[in-house]
Amino acid sequence: MHIHVERDSAVAKFWLSPVRLQHSTGFGRSELVEIASLVAENRDMLSEAWNDFFTN
Repeated sequence: MHIHVERDSAVAKFWLSPVRLQHSTGFGRSELVEIASLVAENRDMLSEAWNDFFTN
């Protein structure tokens, strides 16, 4: 499971279990740290939404 984060021309892909950055373009290091923290805090909800989308 993974998510994509986009802002303007910046993109990042994070795996959800365990939370880790796959790749990014355009985000600064501090932004990626903050995004990773938000992904970790919301991992259960994001995983549930991912499962709902891809299994229904």
